[in-house]
Amino acid sequence: MKKFIIGLIISSLAIFSFPISKVKAEEANLIPNPTLQTMDAQNQPVNWHQGQWGKLRATFTYNSQYGAKTPGSLVLTVANYSSGDAKWYFEPVDILPNTQYVFADYYLANVSTEIVAAYTLSNGNLSYASFGTIKPSPSWQKASFNFQTPAEAKKITVFH
Repeated sequence: MKKFIIGLIISSLAIFSFPISKVKAEEANLIPNPTLQTMDAQNQPVNWHQGQWGKLRATFTYNSQYGAKTPGSLVLTVANYSSGDAKWYFEPVDILPNTQYVFADYYLANVSTEIVAAYTLSNGNLSYASFGTIKPSPSWQKASFNFQTPAEAKKITVFH
């Protein structure tokens, strides 16, 4: 059986700005603990979660020494992949409906990866929207996406 490994490192400086205005491109960062400097008792970044589904083996780690703009990054390694996905994501944050925002993060990856928004709607259901696929990069790259929230959106998190 062929072993398939996917690696992704997301920098500690994810940016989710609120909202886009014509004068200022970015306002305050809405992501909780965006620099990954606040840790819990298990030495994991506070307000950050891990998720996976499908047939794969995912390893989630935190690297306190290696980041694009600040020390620290979230590392995801996937092996034995046949279906599904794995991701780090921040605690969902409150958003305004029908509002323009920008999401950006820095990444290293040896395969193409997708950035997906997970919206919590006013009825409690989840809705997903792809921001796009980004190309592999052996050096830190910034991925940035402008988007408008759905009319019934109350919260968002972003999977990368």
